[in-house]
Amino acid sequence: MVNVHRQRGHHANSRARESQRECVRRLASRRSAAWIFGFWTNHRPISRNSAIAFSDPDQEPNSNCSHEIIKQMKCRPSFALLAVVSLVGCDRIVRTGAIIDQYSRAECIPVTNGSGSPARTWDYTLQTHEVNSVQVYGRAVPGGRIGVKYSTDGKDLVVADAGDYIYPADVRFDRPSGRLYVKAAGVTAAFSSDQTWLFEYDLLQRHSIQRVRVDPSVLPHECPLTNPN
Repeated sequence: MVNVHRQRGHHANSRARESQRECVRRLASRRSAAWIFGFWTNHRPISRNSAIAFSDPDQEPNSNCSHEIIKQMKCRPSFALLAVVSLVGCDRIVRTGAIIDQYSRAECIPVTNGSGSPARTWDYTLQTHEVNSVQVYGRAVPGGRIGVKYSTDGKDLVVADAGDYIYPADVRFDRPSGRLYVKAAGVTAAFSSDQTWLFEYDLLQRHSIQRVRVDPSVLPHECPLTNPN
């Protein structure tokens, strides 16, 4: 009879240890994802101390650590999924709005084909009553951006920087408001998706107003080259 009870106890312990081993395997998989996506979402990933609680299946688990692990195993994958969704599809594509209307009405900043390797190039000095003269410059190349340099104090500022694979495509100026508008377009490296952005910059106050992802089909044609040949 004693042997029967011992055998039953042995089988129960074996099942418990196998359950713990399965928990370790699942935790290891989920912990790896949580460490990666936790970095993106600013949520603390599963701690190493918590993972150690089940690192040895032959030891009795601490009840508090067990509860913490189960809680984190349930919650962290949700954060990881949220991170992926936010990275892939959080940018709302705008088809109407004031920034589109203002960009469409603004005057073109002259653009050339540049020297050396052909690329849309801006190097033009705007004359305004409020800020005297401002040089607008940039190229449609990898890592390209649009910047401005003020003649009054030599301050050099970035107007639009959309990323390595999204290049400046068009630059316009709305004289009544003193706003500079930049269109940037290209294909992202991470998800290979076509994107078009509009940037709005206040030349008088020297700061960015907004950047919006837009549907390119609602925008006017880009300003023509001043030296197409």
